[in-house]
Amino acid sequence: MFALEELRSLLEDDEQKKTRISMRVGGETRGEYIHRMLNGHPGLCKEQLRLTKEMFIHLVNIMVERNLLKDSMFIHVAEQIVIGLYILAKGASYTDATDVFKHSLRTICKYFNLVLNALVELSFDII
Repeated sequence: MFALEELRSLLEDDEQKKTRISMRVGGETRGEYIHRMLNGHPGLCKEQLRLTKEMFIHLVNIMVERNLLKDSMFIHVAEQIVIGLYILAKGASYTDATDVFKHSLRTICKYFNLVLNALVELSFDII
């Protein structure tokens, strides 16, 4: 009975406060995730993105040189590419990616589509 009263009290307090609580908490920050992928175990980048570290860095450089992707105010090209490749390589949902990269669903969707379009554009030169 006490637990029920305590729960009711907590719910009432939450309704009164109306503070915004992020769903994306805990774990690594997106920068830590990318840093670990590039500087951690040599096979980690290949396992997560299906590219070696060197190939990933080369891809980032190509995307920047050819103006296919640009840094945004909060997300650099490398992170944009990691988001896109993570979803493609893992078959991950946007929701899974929001948990890994600590961005909103809208942001993940936006950058995944930008990366996908850039990869398609790049494919015309490669294939």
